[in-house]
Amino acid sequence: MPNIRQIRTHVAAVDSARTITKALQMISASRLQRVQRRRVASREATTGADEIAAAAIRVGGEIAHPLLCAGAGDVSRVIVLGSDRGMCGGYNSRVVQAAIEAADELARIQRKCEFHAIGKRVGMALRERLAARVAEGASVPPMTGRPGLDESRMLDEVAQLARKLCDDFIGTPLASVSLVRMRLGGQGAVTPVVSQLLPLEAGPAAVSIYTQYQPLPDAGCVLEVAVPQAVRMRLYHAFLEAALSEHTARLMAMKAATSNAEDMIRDLTREMNRARQARITAELSEIVGGADAVEGVR
Repeated sequence: MPNIRQIRTHVAAVDSARTITKALQMISASRLQRVQRRRVASREATTGADEIAAAAIRVGGEIAHPLLCAGAGDVSRVIVLGSDRGMCGGYNSRVVQAAIEAADELARIQRKCEFHAIGKRVGMALRERLAARVAEGASVPPMTGRPGLDESRMLDEVAQLARKLCDDFIGTPLASVSLVRMRLGGQGAVTPVVSQLLPLEAGPAAVSIYTQYQPLPDAGCVLEVAVPQAVRMRLYHAFLEAALSEHTARLMAMKAATSNAEDMIRDLTREMNRARQARITAELSEIVGGADAVEGVR
């Protein structure tokens, strides 16, 4: 059994870890609320952009926009949205697994794939997974990566990213652009989702204020503005969903870590109390034994 000093040192170390996990839990809860407000606020704008694009497509008839048609190439770009920081459980590993499955599905339909990871941690996890597949003798898609977007400037950075994706889709041999991200479900559950970003899939427009008027000056001019805007808003909404899922996953992971630390501190405190009681009992036994020995000598 370890001595009392060792147990006390262990308790102090676990208590320090509990302080960190508790702080991270509170930070994640604060960021979660902020991102949730942005996500709710962006939902109406995303829906409106989709309705305007769908209405212009319906009125335009045969007018085609390059972002609405399948690309001429045979390469599909898979954008993997993950996190820059860890301590969020299996968040990044699940995103990477969904991305690998998406690449395998593209290979089954005879289409090449290229990864673009957004987030330092998910980029590292994806590189490790691809390196393991290379070691097994399998062919892997090429990969590029970049750090995650700054939440305080996310809208501007998403606009730049969406503009680049649209230019690449039109000017390079890309067949499609897909997003792999986590989405928050019911009761705090996060699940991986794969969705197509380009070519833009615009369903029939519902009857609303956007579908009751003739586009001016014409449907083609409206399409030139509405389709890239719809792509930009969908991408922004996807980033908000990924950020919301990340903070939720980190909140749950830190909550579990804090609970485990508290349980460990309780168990260590009990063990320390038992060790203290055993030492006191041993000392009392020595005193009583010594007193008995003295009485026997007399």
